[in-house]
Amino acid sequence: MIVTYVSTPVFKWAKQSGLIVLDSGGWETATTKKRMNQCLDHVGVNARVYQKNHDWYIDINGHTIDFFDGVCFKPAELGGAK
Repeated sequence: MIVTYVSTPVFKWAKQSGLIVLDSGGWETATTKKRMNQCLDHVGVNARVYQKNHDWYIDINGHTIDFFDGVCFKPAELGGAK
């Protein structure tokens, strides 16, 4: 599953492996975060992209990782699968 927002594939999900890839395409905006979070909700992942002090992070069931374009993670490995 790939979700594109303003010509950028902001969300990629490989259902079989559980791998998720997030990419802002350099557009670190509130709307980009919202689209990513909507996608995470849609596939049933307990994770959130958020901003603190101008930096982006991903909270996956209490585990925080730094956001960067192309970040890959498997929520199930961090307890983030619903």
